[in-house]
Amino acid sequence: MLPQRPGVTDLYFVSVGAWGRQDVFLNEARFAQDLFDRRFDTQGRSLTLVEDPARPMAVLPLKQNLLHALRAIGARMNPAEDILALFVTSHGSAQGVALSLGGSHRNVLDEQTLSPTELREALDASGILWRVLIISACQSGVFVTPLQNDNTLIVTAASSDRLYFGCGNGVEFTEFGRALLADELTQERSFVTAFAKAIELVHVRELEQHQTPSLPQLFVGQAIGEKLRTFEQRLGSSTARDAQTMP
Repeated sequence: MLPQRPGVTDLYFVSVGAWGRQDVFLNEARFAQDLFDRRFDTQGRSLTLVEDPARPMAVLPLKQNLLHALRAIGARMNPAEDILALFVTSHGSAQGVALSLGGSHRNVLDEQTLSPTELREALDASGILWRVLIISACQSGVFVTPLQNDNTLIVTAASSDRLYFGCGNGVEFTEFGRALLADELTQERSFVTAFAKAIELVHVRELEQHQTPSLPQLFVGQAIGEKLRTFEQRLGSSTARDAQTMP
């Protein structure tokens, strides 16, 4: 992974597809990395971790790999300048996000939960200050209160007591992932705007389908809001320069 660039606000991106028994989570995680590389300047500074039953089991379970990755990325970043965006897609519960392999690789050691407290402690230990956290899972609202601070943006696919929809095999996105990744972030460079629009889009679609609202949550710390506006301005300037140099 590339080091940070002095004087530049670099965005580092980690995408996690944490449930190997349904390929929608692998699909979303891989789509998200490609999207961020193309639109948010994370090429060379992004990583995807997935529980993939089609591949041999990793040496370490996914949770340990994720915690190791956060430490390693924190060591590469300039904590005053750079931002981490973390996208996690899986099933979830009031205890946190579920992590599991699928197929013949299943055993008790492969079924774990990443709790809000564990994620907060890992981020704090990594030294990563500026955080954009996208948690796509049932009851993922449990992550908001433990992780919120002035330097953090958190968006979750559901409130702490609601389910979300679209999990399964043979589909590209969950309903939340479709709204956020495919519909909004492909068009909008402002994370705050895209996340707010995606929440409204999910609400409209759930009403149309007569589903119990999942109530996605959005928290934006004051400092991260300003930090992201500066980052988005840099992206806009880069896009304008690229357009001017095209033949």
